[in-house]
Amino acid sequence: MALQVSESDQIKQFKEFLGTYNKVTENCFMDCVKDFTTREVKAEESSCSESCLQKYLKMTQRISMRFQEYHIQQNEALAAKAGLLDLQSPGSPKTARPQDRRGGCVQDLVDTINADIDRRSEESPH
Repeated sequence: MALQVSESDQIKQFKEFLGTYNKVTENCFMDCVKDFTTREVKAEESSCSESCLQKYLKMTQRISMRFQEYHIQQNEALAAKAGLLDLQSPGSPKTARPQDRRGGCVQDLVDTINADIDRRSEESPH
């Protein structure tokens, strides 16, 4: 059974996305754009804004991964308390570290984002 997101939840998520996007844009603009005497974007401003966005994306990714690991640990602790988790020795094949339990789709997305960030940093002039 597929999980369906209600229209109001979709609107809420989109508003949150736009709020975050606007905040990042404003912060990077305020930190990086200093010269308003010309219409052209200077190389330093462009480089600064790209670095600002990359830093934000990496920070967000790191927080998301830590949040996910924390919830896995919390769920395992709750399951152990409830007696639902079969506690085995560390060498047992059924025992998995929390980072090994990440969903394949999430890890694929993280890998894609990292590769894109790395590619863009290699392409941008320093």
